[in-house]
Amino acid sequence: MECEKKMEDKESILIVDDNESVRRTLTLIFEKSGYEIDTARTGPDALEKAKGRFFNLALLDIRLPDMEGIELIAPLKDRHPDMAFIIITAYASLDNAVRALNRGAAAYIIKPLDMDEVLAKTREVLEKQRLVMENRRLYLAAQQELTERRRLEEELLKARKLESIGILAGGIAHDFNNFLTAILGNIALARTYAKPGDHTSEILSEAESASIEAKSLTQQLLTFAKGGAPVKKTASIEELIKHTIDFALRGSNVGCELSLADNLCAVEIDEGQMSQVINNVIINAEQSMPEGGIIEVRAENMTSDTEKALPLKEKRYVKISIKDHGIGISKEHLLKIFDPYFTLKSNGSGLGLAISYSIVKKHQGYITAESELGKGTTFHIYLPASSKKITAKKKKAEKPMAGKGNILLMDDEEMVRKVSGEMLESVGYELTLAKDGAEAIDLYKKAKKAGRPFDAVILDLTIPGGMGGKLAIEKLLEIDPGIKAVVSSGYSNDPIMTEYRKYGFCGVVAKPYQIQELSETLYSIIARI
Repeated sequence: MECEKKMEDKESILIVDDNESVRRTLTLIFEKSGYEIDTARTGPDALEKAKGRFFNLALLDIRLPDMEGIELIAPLKDRHPDMAFIIITAYASLDNAVRALNRGAAAYIIKPLDMDEVLAKTREVLEKQRLVMENRRLYLAAQQELTERRRLEEELLKARKLESIGILAGGIAHDFNNFLTAILGNIALARTYAKPGDHTSEILSEAESASIEAKSLTQQLLTFAKGGAPVKKTASIEELIKHTIDFALRGSNVGCELSLADNLCAVEIDEGQMSQVINNVIINAEQSMPEGGIIEVRAENMTSDTEKALPLKEKRYVKISIKDHGIGISKEHLLKIFDPYFTLKSNGSGLGLAISYSIVKKHQGYITAESELGKGTTFHIYLPASSKKITAKKKKAEKPMAGKGNILLMDDEEMVRKVSGEMLESVGYELTLAKDGAEAIDLYKKAKKAGRPFDAVILDLTIPGGMGGKLAIEKLLEIDPGIKAVVSSGYSNDPIMTEYRKYGFCGVVAKPYQIQELSETLYSIIARI
């Protein structure tokens, strides 16, 4: 461009002022400082002089005989987009300053002119211009590299937006899981007093089902929590897709056409989280077709070579495509659909697709969307394929497992200590309760010294203002290297929960837990199964 050609020449300034004395003084000052100068008395004169040459900077008096200097900015910028502007005036007002800056002026200087200020401001404006021009030169020289950088910056911005609500989301989920633990525990205890088949049992079962459904809400919040990682296992995506769609579209006027390849590769996923992703996309598709219709779901194996435009790092992927025939999404909105809190629905939270984006990213996958207004939207989810064998699902116990032994339970929430203690006592264990790590260590030492050591300990990972499970297990291992410890937390996706053995724990139970899980975990570690 013309402006780039001028970078190696003297920087030029056009002074537009109807006062000859001002023009002459500024000309002398600028020429002495090494600038090339031209002057104009009127607006048309300035436009004429800018026809045949590029000026780095125009100093515009706000009051000219035939027009306002501010009105010159637009036509001069049309001819030379890189030209910079400084407004000078003896008629200072906030309104003029705001108008000048809004039109594109880089600075606003009030008469009588302080020449040191004028020179300093000129150097500052021209330095910014040089940086802009140099950046453009670099952009043109390495456009492909900068395109990738822009994509990474957008990814980083999305990540920062997700992180910005991580602490809040994690805290809410932690507290909510503690409440759910108490609710589910009390329901289980109440059921022991109810007669099988009576109305009370039915009510308790409904309350339990609702509480378990509420657990999925905390999982959505925990997806945002900083540092959270999915608990992955090798699984069949085919079964998960079928089950999730069946659940999401139950009772809906929208149908589904499935096209799943026979030889779909296994994937390493957190089944709960990935079900959430598919559920979120299916619900979006359903809501885009209020009059009903068909959602097309396709899953196939692919290699990254077939979609080179995408940042796919692995070689083999399973690609899931979910297509609706709804109202579609505009190009402008399509760029924002994975941003937290962005929604086009009056009753939407703007978190569903942001959560999906975060989950897929934590699975080293990628999610994209394409859409056309009036024709519909297609989401594509790419998950790295696995060569491992699918892990057989462990059958959940229908009833709590009876056991015996002396158990130490540490949790900062009194309601959790109380209900968990009563649940374990109901299946045969003796319980001692502690409110934090320091008390748990003291009780463990005393029990060992008295010859009645604990058979197992359950440690809450996070104790606000006190010693949590991580530090407590370190100190307990010093006292008893053979300790049998279970870690528990409302932050179910904390890295310690996924790699608990690395920290010295023998088992893990994520809140909100039920008596079946808790009793089974304790039975297995005490019996060393």
